[in-house]
Amino acid sequence: MSVSEPGGQDHKGRKDHEDLIEDTLGFNLRSLKTLYALFATPRAVMQAIVERDREQYTPMIRLFLGLMGAQIALSVIWGGHAGILEQSLTQLPEEQLQDLQTLIGRPLEEFYVLFGRIAGFLQP
Repeated sequence: MSVSEPGGQDHKGRKDHEDLIEDTLGFNLRSLKTLYALFATPRAVMQAIVERDREQYTPMIRLFLGLMGAQIALSVIWGGHAGILEQSLTQLPEEQLQDLQTLIGRPLEEFYVLFGRIAGFLQP
């Protein structure tokens, strides 16, 4: 399609934008459509997988790796798994925190770090 055709420049710009998103995040608009379709019309997605149709939906391994990368990025932004747990537990009353520390038998800071390492390893 040449640039002089109606919509040619818009199509090229949209394609460049999708390529940039896919290159940086491993995700594209087709991935978002695939995620939506998995909830809205799972039978159609499964049929496309069985028929080896790689054009209509994003391949599942690519979708899985893209989602995993997004989860890890969000986890890092929020301070890792240890930081997320610590932020969540700091909202508990002080006596519940003392009970938790007694239950686990370690200082809470040590528990947060240990939990962060285990969760980071198990997440993928």
